[in-house]
Amino acid sequence: MWDEAIANWEVPGTVEYGVYQRIAKPDTPLWRRHTRGRRFGSVRAALFAPQGARNVCLGLARYPRDRYSGSHELFLPYAATWLRGASHAFLVRASAPSPEVTIVRTSEVEALSTAGDEQTLNDILATIFGQGARTHGVRILAENERILTP
Repeated sequence: MWDEAIANWEVPGTVEYGVYQRIAKPDTPLWRRHTRGRRFGSVRAALFAPQGARNVCLGLARYPRDRYSGSHELFLPYAATWLRGASHAFLVRASAPSPEVTIVRTSEVEALSTAGDEQTLNDILATIFGQGARTHGVRILAENERILTP
């Protein structure tokens, strides 16, 4: 599955992207989606661009910190990206020194906007990540646009 998912990084189409941000400004959705498809040109970019999943999970992305954070820090424990219409998505979890990533069913991350509160959303994301880890394993979202096995 990993080889297939990585091989499709540059497939043209609409790139979906979602993030869960803690300590956000008031009225910021718990699971914030970027669905217009213009934010990132590819799934690879959504993972590794300056505002992509790797950097947001490391607290390094300026735009979400400046625009949505309710503090001077960026606390994004999870981010996901997928190609619209694909059956699987990359789910990224904050971890030091590099974020962890697994593969999950797209339908699971598309349904996250229905989580009513922060604890429920956190529990759902942890469960989805765990299921992906058991099914596909966990890898490291490393520097230089690489996904490494631990």
